[in-house]
Amino acid sequence: MSRIWIGLGVIGTLSDLGEKAPWEQIALTKKKYGAKWLKEATALVNAPRRSASFEAGLGALALLEHQNPKDLCESESESGLALREARKEVAAALEEGKKAAPKFAGPVALIGVDSPCQIHPLIAQIWRTRLPKYIVICANSGYLPNRVNFSARSGAGINALEFLRSMEISPGEGDFGHGHDQASGGSLPPERWNELLGKMGFVGNRE
Repeated sequence: MSRIWIGLGVIGTLSDLGEKAPWEQIALTKKKYGAKWLKEATALVNAPRRSASFEAGLGALALLEHQNPKDLCESESESGLALREARKEVAAALEEGKKAAPKFAGPVALIGVDSPCQIHPLIAQIWRTRLPKYIVICANSGYLPNRVNFSARSGAGINALEFLRSMEISPGEGDFGHGHDQASGGSLPPERWNELLGKMGFVGNRE
């Protein structure tokens, strides 16, 4: 496990909650490897699984092939170059997704995007810092066929997971309400997603 120099927990936490997440291991890892390289490596490792081709294994391969985050970020290896190409693709999709504006109902700020890339968690995280008093939900209607995939993020003291689990909709395909207090989401067919939107208060204002 020591060969995977950062630890998947640190990368996952940075992805979900950002670099200021209150976890001691993040501060220790920053001190050892440098915040700049840790942040860059996290973005690179996550890029393939967020790309339209969903080559998630590339990130794991790169972690195994490189000794530290700086080596990974500066690598000219096949895996290192592949990570950078995936990041370019995701960055372009993210720039487009950032143009979407939130809509509000009760405690929820809803952002709708339509992208083959898995940008919904990133958009939710961006808006979470801008709207700390809301549960931010980014819904992506273009990620999978006949599905709406969505990510929910919330600030300290606001439980996004509990909120989603309190929503009762008709049985059917897909699921939602997994993760942890400040990072949850789901994947639903359009009809169940619309029902969930109605439960959240977006009646007549559905994506």
